[in-house]
Amino acid sequence: MGKLKTAWMLLAVAAATAGVGSGCGSYPEEVDEASLDTKDSLGKVQPLPLPICRHGMTTELHTMLPPSAFQFGLPKKKTCQLKDLPELVNHVCQKADDPVCTFLNEVFDGHGRVQCTRYLDQDGTPRACADVVDKDPNGAFLGEDADADMLNFMIGYSAENPKVPSELADMGYWDGRLAGGIDTLPPVSLSVVGHYYGQTMSTLAFQHPEPPMAQRWFRALKFDPRDCGDCTIYDGPNISSVDLTAIVSLATWVPQFDALSCRFQPKPLNNNTTSWVLLDPAPCLAETHYRAVGR
Repeated sequence: MGKLKTAWMLLAVAAATAGVGSGCGSYPEEVDEASLDTKDSLGKVQPLPLPICRHGMTTELHTMLPPSAFQFGLPKKKTCQLKDLPELVNHVCQKADDPVCTFLNEVFDGHGRVQCTRYLDQDGTPRACADVVDKDPNGAFLGEDADADMLNFMIGYSAENPKVPSELADMGYWDGRLAGGIDTLPPVSLSVVGHYYGQTMSTLAFQHPEPPMAQRWFRALKFDPRDCGDCTIYDGPNISSVDLTAIVSLATWVPQFDALSCRFQPKPLNNNTTSWVLLDPAPCLAETHYRAVGR
């Protein structure tokens, strides 16, 4: 999963990606990337449309679920079990020993639900992908450092109250996993976003830090941040297009990208876009998605 670390880096490419379609719209989830055409009938270059999801993740950023979504329990239409997200699992688990893969399959599965977007594909088959989330229900950014507004996460929800219908309260389980274990370290970086609490499920509010134990109904966990300790500033899908002599520059420089022409800047100080690398449709779509949500 690619990562962009800092706010100013993303701002530097905002103009290049302006006007690029992203997120949940009329585009199908499955796109034949090899057959994408970036020109209309008049030969004018058009921005590549992003599908609803790619690699099992949304192509637009989302906000956490509001308290009203939990008045009847964990909302099944807006959250998914891991078995509902095969594309995500397959993408994350390309490396069998990937820590996030291990976390999903051996830690999270069966103990919570992932915030997700459900939809029907073109032939009417139900599909789902994990939401990429950057804000809590109150609109606050989820990051915890100076670049908080540039960080995004996946969100898991679990019941904390045995009165929740048809759900087993997993408070003790997650307390144990959060008690300084390996899950709290990068790249998983598991932590508590906050709690949905109140006298009843119909009067819930969201709070962080800890509300009174007796009033907690649901816990929200965040994991798999966009930032990571060993990533360069740019760690996107076209890193192989960076000039070998410029690889060291990735510590302080992010390549620019022109989504309209699908051209990718191979090294710093090269501002002549006509000399940039012309990406094929598939890597161009991948780069467009990466610039939208950093994955």
